[in-house]
Amino acid sequence: MHVTYLSREFTPGVGYASHVTLQYARSIDDGQTFDAPLDVGPRTNIAYAAHLGSDWFLGDYMGLAADPAGAWAVWSRASAPSHPHPYHQTTWAARIEG
Repeated sequence: MHVTYLSREFTPGVGYASHVTLQYARSIDDGQTFDAPLDVGPRTNIAYAAHLGSDWFLGDYMGLAADPAGAWAVWSRASAPSHPHPYHQTTWAARIEG
Protein backbone atom coordinates (compact mmCIF):
# COMPACT_ATOMS: atom_id res chain seq x y z
CA MET A 1 0.00 0.00 0.00
CA HIS A 2 1.33 3.43 -0.98
CA VAL A 3 -0.03 6.74 0.38
CA THR A 4 0.76 10.42 -0.03
CA TYR A 5 -0.61 13.20 2.14
CA LEU A 6 0.06 16.83 3.03
CA SER A 7 1.56 17.53 6.44
CA ARG A 8 1.52 20.87 8.26
CA GLU A 9 3.50 21.40 11.46
CA PHE A 10 1.84 22.77 14.59
CA THR A 11 3.81 24.50 17.33
CA PRO A 12 1.99 25.08 20.65
CA GLY A 13 1.73 28.79 21.40
CA VAL A 14 2.65 29.68 17.80
CA GLY A 15 0.09 27.84 15.66
CA TYR A 16 0.25 26.13 12.29
CA ALA A 17 3.18 26.60 9.91
CA SER A 18 2.66 28.59 6.72
CA HIS A 19 4.00 25.69 4.66
CA VAL A 20 2.86 22.14 3.98
CA THR A 21 4.97 19.21 2.85
CA LEU A 22 3.93 16.28 0.66
CA GLN A 23 4.79 13.05 2.44
CA TYR A 24 4.88 9.47 1.18
CA ALA A 25 4.64 6.26 3.20
CA ARG A 26 4.53 2.59 2.19
CA SER A 27 3.15 -0.49 3.87
CA ILE A 28 4.15 -4.02 2.89
CA ASP A 29 1.71 -5.70 5.32
CA ASP A 30 -1.66 -4.45 4.02
CA GLY A 31 -1.63 -1.27 6.09
CA GLN A 32 -0.83 -2.78 9.49
CA THR A 33 2.42 -0.79 9.68
CA PHE A 34 4.07 1.86 7.52
CA ASP A 35 7.64 2.89 6.75
CA ALA A 36 8.73 6.23 8.20
CA PRO A 37 7.27 9.06 6.11
CA LEU A 38 9.43 10.52 3.36
CA ASP A 39 9.25 14.23 2.45
CA VAL A 40 8.71 14.57 -1.30
CA GLY A 41 9.76 17.72 -3.14
CA PRO A 42 9.98 21.26 -1.83
CA ARG A 43 7.48 22.66 0.67
CA THR A 44 4.31 24.46 -0.44
CA ASN A 45 3.68 28.01 0.78
CA ILE A 46 -0.06 28.11 1.43
CA ALA A 47 -0.11 31.92 1.14
CA TYR A 48 0.05 31.44 -2.66
CA ALA A 49 -2.35 28.51 -2.95
CA ALA A 50 -5.70 28.99 -4.63
CA HIS A 51 -8.52 29.65 -2.20
CA LEU A 52 -12.09 30.83 -1.96
CA GLY A 53 -12.78 32.71 1.25
CA SER A 54 -11.28 30.60 4.02
CA ASP A 55 -11.23 27.38 1.97
CA TRP A 56 -7.76 26.51 0.64
CA PHE A 57 -7.31 24.14 -2.31
CA LEU A 58 -4.18 22.30 -1.21
CA GLY A 59 -4.89 18.64 -1.90
CA ASP A 60 -7.34 18.93 -4.76
CA TYR A 61 -4.71 18.29 -7.40
CA MET A 62 -2.67 15.29 -6.33
CA GLY A 63 -2.40 11.65 -7.23
CA LEU A 64 -0.32 8.53 -6.78
CA ALA A 65 0.33 5.54 -9.03
CA ALA A 66 2.34 2.51 -7.91
CA ASP A 67 3.89 -0.63 -9.31
CA PRO A 68 6.25 -3.26 -7.82
CA ALA A 69 9.28 -0.98 -8.42
CA GLY A 70 7.91 2.04 -6.53
CA ALA A 71 5.49 4.90 -7.02
CA TRP A 72 4.89 8.15 -8.92
CA ALA A 73 3.52 11.07 -6.92
CA VAL A 74 1.91 14.07 -8.66
CA TRP A 75 0.87 17.22 -6.79
CA SER A 76 0.45 20.98 -7.07
CA ARG A 77 2.90 23.23 -5.28
CA ALA A 78 2.24 26.86 -4.38
CA SER A 79 5.12 29.34 -4.11
CA ALA A 80 5.84 33.04 -4.44
CA PRO A 81 5.29 34.11 -8.05
CA SER A 82 8.00 35.84 -10.06
CA HIS A 83 5.41 38.35 -11.30
CA PRO A 84 2.78 40.34 -9.39
CA HIS A 85 -0.11 37.91 -8.95
CA PRO A 86 -1.77 36.64 -5.78
CA TYR A 87 -1.53 32.93 -6.66
CA HIS A 88 1.16 30.75 -8.14
CA GLN A 89 0.80 26.97 -8.42
CA THR A 90 2.81 24.54 -10.51
CA THR A 91 2.42 20.81 -11.07
CA TRP A 92 5.19 18.52 -9.81
CA ALA A 93 5.92 14.80 -10.13
CA ALA A 94 8.42 12.52 -8.41
CA ARG A 95 9.46 8.90 -8.84
CA ILE A 96 9.80 7.14 -5.48
CA GLU A 97 11.76 3.94 -5.79
CA GLY A 98 10.78 1.25 -3.40
